[in-house]
Amino acid sequence: MSDSNEEAISLPSELIETLAKHDSSPDDFDEAEPSFAIERQAKAFEALTDNHRRAIYAEVAALQMDLLHGQGQSHWGTRFGPIVENIMEDGTRHSFPDITGLDEPTIEYLGRRASEATHPVLRARYADFLWDITKIATGNWPSIELARQAIDSYIECGIRYPNSDQTLERLTRALELALSVRDDTRASKVVDTMLGILDQTEFPGSDALWLFDTLTEQRGVTLCNEQEDKLIDALEAELARICDSENAVGIVAKDPAIRLARHYERDGKPQEAKRVIRTYGNALADWPAPHFLIQMV
Repeated sequence: MSDSNEEAISLPSELIETLAKHDSSPDDFDEAEPSFAIERQAKAFEALTDNHRRAIYAEVAALQMDLLHGQGQSHWGTRFGPIVENIMEDGTRHSFPDITGLDEPTIEYLGRRASEATHPVLRARYADFLWDITKIATGNWPSIELARQAIDSYIECGIRYPNSDQTLERLTRALELALSVRDDTRASKVVDTMLGILDQTEFPGSDALWLFDTLTEQRGVTLCNEQEDKLIDALEAELARICDSENAVGIVAKDPAIRLARHYERDGKPQEAKRVIRTYGNALADWPAPHFLIQMV
């Protein structure tokens, strides 16, 4: 249990107001954006208490640390890693933010933030960060409710902001979390949300390619017939869009074609696999390749 001084960890009221503005925003924003704002404001304060500084550092760590690509891990064994890391000549490692600077009182502070936040971007990030680093920072196991909150909030982000640059990354993380805690119901909801993006996105073709790779390569994911049909229909539409356009760039048809062929071969439909490869081949044959590519052949 923290003593009364430790329980007083909080931001100055002006910085609380800054976070509240982001929390009440109807718009999407990058997770780090609120912490950049409070960092800028904090420079104007002449006298910050130690507890103010600890709260600011906690916000910076939670909101600015990078979710590592794929399923990579930091040197701490966490999915979130520092934004800056240097290894000195003597072999010592300097990281920023450094989760060794987080202790039980600061984790408790972030736990309050996770509970109080209402914007799905913030609810997802605080909960996900705490789920990931609490054991390393404090030695205590985090509540499973943090993983569930992160998943549900990432799903909400996907529904509210289908065209965000970060939507597919957030949903991929949600799927990773759902599979890691063996929550099949939430995993299915994540997949449904991912596929629902195809109906709203400005770039259904590229998103379909990305989703095919994500959902077919992710161990533990099984698509129902309806989900699979939706994904394959999107790839077929992308192949047709490329090949039927007036000035088709044949080489681009390779991406949907090879994925469709892989699917049809796996599904026991070799004739369909041959069809999509033939369609790609015809588009490539009709493509007036740029001069520099012809020279390379």
